Amino acid sequence: MALQIRRGPTADRMSYTPVVGELIWDTSTNSLYIGNGTTAGGLPAGTLVTEDVQDIASTMLVNGTHQNITFTYDDTLGRINSTFDLSSFNGTISADGFIGSHYANDSTLLLNAATGAVNLNGTVKGNIIPDADIAYDLGSASYRFRDLYLSGSSIKLGNATITSTGTAVNLPAGSTINGVVPGAGVEAGMNYNINIVGDDSTTIINATTKAVNAASLTIGSAVSLPAGSTLNGTAFGFRVATEDSTNVAISNGSTLEIRGDQGIQTRLGVGGVVYISADITAVRPEIRNDSTPAYVTFVGNTSAASYIGTDTSLRYIASTGTLEAESITLSTSITGPSMNTVDLLTQTVTSNGPLILASTLNDGSTDSRLVSIGTATNDGRLQITNNTYSGSLALANIIQSHSTADARNFQFNRSRGTSSSPLTVQNGDDIIDIAFGGHDGAGYQVRAAIAATVDGAVSTGVVPTKIDFLTGTTATGVAVSIGSNRQTTFNGAIRLAVYADNAARDAAITSPSAGMMIFNTTGTKFQGYTGAAWVDLN
Repeated sequence: MALQIRRGPTADRMSYTPVVGELIWDTSTNSLYIGNGTTAGGLPAGTLVTEDVQDIASTMLVNGTHQNITFTYDDTLGRINSTFDLSSFNGTISADGFIGSHYANDSTLLLNAATGAVNLNGTVKGNIIPDADIAYDLGSASYRFRDLYLSGSSIKLGNATITSTGTAVNLPAGSTINGVVPGAGVEAGMNYNINIVGDDSTTIINATTKAVNAASLTIGSAVSLPAGSTLNGTAFGFRVATEDSTNVAISNGSTLEIRGDQGIQTRLGVGGVVYISADITAVRPEIRNDSTPAYVTFVGNTSAASYIGTDTSLRYIASTGTLEAESITLSTSITGPSMNTVDLLTQTVTSNGPLILASTLNDGSTDSRLVSIGTATNDGRLQITNNTYSGSLALANIIQSHSTADARNFQFNRSRGTSSSPLTVQNGDDIIDIAFGGHDGAGYQVRAAIAATVDGAVSTGVVPTKIDFLTGTTATGVAVSIGSNRQTTFNGAIRLAVYADNAARDAAITSPSAGMMIFNTTGTKFQGYTGAAWVDLN
């Protein structure tokens, strides 16, 4: 008779643990299980299921030895992935299309699959021929090729062929340059009746009027200009007016000689020099009023000094090139004074008496009475040099004399940007550094300084500032720092006034005030004054 064993679906089988050797038939999977006394639902009796077959097959592929191919098994998806290694493949691979980059044997990237770019970093071993006529360009207006290396007669533009002979280029017959046939245009040694036009279409040289119109003209040697020549519409030379309001034109390159007994005369000479004899009382030259400067030089016709004016207070000494004046009074300021095109302030200025610089400007502005060194475009510096010592004379003496209790400030200002367009200072910016240096035989060494520095965030009306006192021997360091919060930090030992006893203290400090501190050697005590009495602090 047939043997019937325990049976049921998977859920029932897994709900209990069969004893050792007990057989169970799973009606859900049609599989036989055997109990071992410990495993819920028992163990498979050897029947292969789909999962078992997949695991066995994947093990064979993944762990096996293959040529040019490797496998990985995705147990979750039940999928085997393969990777082909074609680095040493020699043969033909056929497909409708390939996706991926291509590399040469030396690892040079030939085709970039991501960008579609072809890298021709190598030798092209064949003709490059497009698949359609007049359809493609070589480069573009934005991306151009750099250099083009070609053989002698290989450039063909349409039906024209451009060749070369040595370093020369041969153009075919009928070629033009800017519409002009070579040989029929400008050639060396030939004369041409043409206008010369600039890039902005402005006529620089007019062949009809013989006029030259240029912002600047550089001439390497002497040039003779015809009579009546003008520069920007203005005649060369200048005119000199006489007492009867008539005037005499002085031609370019001539010399003007003025003599009291002979009137005004012109004679040919070089340099356009004006000679003035001693009996002439006034000369009134009419200088051109356009942007081109004109110069009138006053010299005597001998090496003696030439007086300018009606007395001897102003004279020019030609032999030394010196202009002497007892005093110069100005109603306006001098901007950029110069002498022989050299900035006057770069020269040494000496005086037989006190040298006084003063401004009469008194309009109530910040420039009132101001003598300034430097401008928004030229930095200013001031140096005082002294090689002698006098104990009674100060090196710098600032005097204030007025009836106001407050005094004018010795003020240091600092900004970012420029003096004409100042910008906000930032935390950490120095307002001023006052440095003290002594010479060590090789150079000046700064070993003490006073520095004012921004020490916080800056906003409108708020500029936190601290003062540091620096000292040192081989380098400087902050000895005392007073912060913008008025707290003082000492980076070294502090020594208070020392008194032998209370009597010595009271004799020295007859009117103490609250907050005073001293050191009393009697009893080795630090003492502070409360406002009413001295008390021991230790």
